[in-house]
Amino acid sequence: FAGVGYGTYDLQETQEPAGYQPDPTVHVVEVGTSGVIIDGAPMAEFSVRNAKMEKSAPPVINTIIELEYYVSGTGVAGSTVTVTWPNGSTTTMGVDSNGRWGTPYYGPDLLLGQVVSATQTEPGKLVSDSVETIVQRRV
Repeated sequence: FAGVGYGTYDLQETQEPAGYQPDPTVHVVEVGTSGVIIDGAPMAEFSVRNAKMEKSAPPVINTIIELEYYVSGTGVAGSTVTVTWPNGSTTTMGVDSNGRWGTPYYGPDLLLGQVVSATQTEPGKLVSDSVETIVQRRV
């Protein structure tokens, strides 16, 4: 607290570390001749305790058949799913109240053996691990 004049101040975290929830606590800081006191204790004893955010559950991608132009799956209602297409482009959509998501595909034909991946982000959580599915042969 170098350069801070004697007095009483409020201290609140404005940017949480990546992957953690913010700490909304307002701490009382007293700067005086005897040093810095935070919430009634010496500054050396002070720390902010951020709770680590949970990772979202991965979505499920339904089977994709070559030359189809609609991809769907399931997830957690209220989440968002981001699909990455074989050409590297992405599409993001919401998961409906029944846990379903789906999106048309406007790129080049989806061909046998190509990989389509997806992630899910639940409200208040980190993005999930990516899941992949391989485009299947039309029978």
